[in-house]
Amino acid sequence: MAYFNELSVWEIAVNTRAHPAAGLACGETQIEERLLRFMNEFEFISLQPTHLDFYSEDDLVGMRCRIRLRERETGEPYGSVVHYLFRIEGGVIIRLDEGHDTGRFQAYLGYVHSLKTSSVPANCERRAKATRSPISTLLDCLDA
Repeated sequence: MAYFNELSVWEIAVNTRAHPAAGLACGETQIEERLLRFMNEFEFISLQPTHLDFYSEDDLVGMRCRIRLRERETGEPYGSVVHYLFRIEGGVIIRLDEGHDTGRFQAYLGYVHSLKTSSVPANCERRAKATRSPISTLLDCLDA
């Protein structure tokens, strides 16, 4: 990972009980492990910074991004705004602070967890809303 080194620090401001990739990661190895853990669980749909949400000053770069992702097991989508603040020295990210709407993200993770532990297959609720007969959809879900 050419953007980080063993002195780099990445902090994600989400309760570590809500998601294991949250909290503090120090050094290139921990940062890479965090990214792999997150990428195994979520598929990125988009990460869209805009020029209006981007600023820099000396060795600090900040941006606000609209993020969309999907939890891989359930297919459940998530969208929010994320704030990033990078401190860069010698072309390497020394510190990255990542801020989320923690209440929104924790509520999403709780919902995803409930889908995973439910006896009804994931996406069944969404499929039921898209069809004309809830009973036939339920039967289809039970056959799945």
